[in-house]
Amino acid sequence: MSIPAGWYDDGSGRRRWWDGTQWTEHFATVEAAPVPVFEPPYVAPAPQVEQFHQAHSPLVAPGYPGGPHAAASGYLAGAPVAAPAARRASALGWVALAVSLAGAVLSCIPPIFVIGLLVLLAGIVLSIIALVRPGARWPGVTGIIVSSVGALAVVTMLVSTAMISGIKELQGDTSPAPASSSGATPPGSEVIDWWELEVGDCMPSDQPYTDDSGEIVVVPCSEPHSDEVFHQYEMSQDVYPGDKATELEATETCREAFTDFVGTPFEDSELEYYGIWPNEDTWNQDDDRAVQCVVYDTDGDVVTGTLEGAAR
Repeated sequence: MSIPAGWYDDGSGRRRWWDGTQWTEHFATVEAAPVPVFEPPYVAPAPQVEQFHQAHSPLVAPGYPGGPHAAASGYLAGAPVAAPAARRASALGWVALAVSLAGAVLSCIPPIFVIGLLVLLAGIVLSIIALVRPGARWPGVTGIIVSSVGALAVVTMLVSTAMISGIKELQGDTSPAPASSSGATPPGSEVIDWWELEVGDCMPSDQPYTDDSGEIVVVPCSEPHSDEVFHQYEMSQDVYPGDKATELEATETCREAFTDFVGTPFEDSELEYYGIWPNEDTWNQDDDRAVQCVVYDTDGDVVTGTLEGAAR
């Protein structure tokens, strides 16, 4: 704001001419009525501002070089202030990341996955410590992520293995059973695959092998036995007819052959029979078409010789 030119009291009681910017050397010769004392604003000489220290020059503008906010504005005497140096990762952060990666690799190897799991846990601990230490945090964060993912993968694998084992236990062990100590093969016997059975083969009731093994003990019919193969034929279908149809055909065919072999209708006989026929897997994979009919005595190994014509 500027004061217009005019006669003003300069503070000495005399009226002096103010030209709008400064006092002149002209004084009024005629006394005028008293007027209010006017003090023009103080204008600091521009050349002297740069030489005043900040503590002694309250008129220095905040953005002016050397002003109270000069450093905050990023400039000092016209030069930019250097940006702070980037934070470096601490040595512990690198160690934590390396341990986490090593644990992830070891946990993928089944024989030593437990060691890998322990290394992963150590990697998580070291990564957490690295986060609170001075320095860049990204190695610690990466270590935590790697260790967590690796540990989760190991736990998932363990749970899956346990579930599969439990399911197998519920379904039963399907592996071939070894020969029992009480089922030692008698003299003159031999072990053959069940599809090698032929008419006239005799078998003891105490078979030391399971059905899944595909092996059967055959003894001379002159030795005590219970089972005897009395009929065999080949199914004629080109395509597997299905489990039910195969079972029905084999059962009916063996029933008809039973009467001719034993000499007594099955309904009146004290003997029993069963059939051995192909399933879909053996039909397609082994080209199996053979059906064997076996007659047996329910009392066990009490038969000596053949049951042909026994009329029992």
